[in-house]
Amino acid sequence: MTAKLRKFHETGIQVNDEPLVCVFEDFLSDSEVEHVLSAAQPKLKQALASAWLPVHST
Repeated sequence: MTAKLRKFHETGIQVNDEPLVCVFEDFLSDSEVEHVLSAAQPKLKQALASAWLPVHST
């Protein structure tokens, strides 16, 4: 499957340098989001890692 960016998505707003992260506002329509989520649902699993880690003093 191939997909083209809509003409108004030439560039995103860069929010980080390393790794490079850009935000594209309204990149997908609501129906496209629903389609992606329903297609991914059978493969989604609980993450094994967490962003919160307790700090241990030494």
